Amino acid sequence: MVELMRMWRWCLGVAAVLLLVSVCSAGPDQASPRPLTEPERALLHRAEERAIAGCMRRHGFEYTVAAPGPAAPEFPYGNDDPAWAAEHGFGVAHAGKVLADRRRADPNYRYAVALTAGRREAYQTALDGGRAASMAVPLPDGGTLYQNADGCVAEAQRGLYGDLRTWFRTRTLLERLSSDYRPRVIADDRYRSALTAWAACVQRRGYPVETPAGLRDRVAPATSGRPGRAEIRAAVAEADCAAATGLVRSAHKVEAEYAARTYAENRDLVEQYQKLSVRALVVARGTTGGE
Repeated sequence: MVELMRMWRWCLGVAAVLLLVSVCSAGPDQASPRPLTEPERALLHRAEERAIAGCMRRHGFEYTVAAPGPAAPEFPYGNDDPAWAAEHGFGVAHAGKVLADRRRADPNYRYAVALTAGRREAYQTALDGGRAASMAVPLPDGGTLYQNADGCVAEAQRGLYGDLRTWFRTRTLLERLSSDYRPRVIADDRYRSALTAWAACVQRRGYPVETPAGLRDRVAPATSGRPGRAEIRAAVAEADCAAATGLVRSAHKVEAEYAARTYAENRDLVEQYQKLSVRALVVARGTTGGE
């Protein structure tokens, strides 16, 4: 529905993709596959948004070129910031607030929800296309991710990247590489050793759990409003122990090794992603006046 319409687009800020685009550089030649800089990724975003805006105007709708909103922090290996935990607990309610704030700040969300039901449905179809024109990418875990091949988003991306289906498949598989290396991190002896020390620490503070996920299961986090005292106390215990044992630091160090190995094992995919991105950058510079 409307609340989802811009959430999936431009996921280049996720840590995994930002890491990979700095891992496999292919030299200074702009025509060669290479990692893009943050300003270049921002330029691509603006070019895509401008193309979407022009397309939506042709369909009779307003569309405002806007920067992507902030994302809530993620803690795949637990949190080691006691001050953050003291304010936000486990962060579930905070993540919901970030999403709500991002919606309210999004001029296109505000515009869409102000439309009548029929016009809103037409807006959504113009933006994201019709379900009959879906592209599908099978995922390594057995799932499938879909994107429509029509609509203004697809038109804008096709204009930038050329082969839309190849871009969708490449981006999707690349963003899913973290599902390959994170299980390896969790199984690594270095992480397991730090996790054992963390579990002993939180158990001394009254929480008989083995993992941060187990702690969240034991002390259910609030989904809205401010976290209660029990959640805050448990979250601070998690963060104190993670900081004391180096759990999160160890996890990220191990993750960097496995991520680099995973991207090296998928070098063809990385280079395809970079090739398409550089191609899109050349197009974007032409459409944005070389800014």
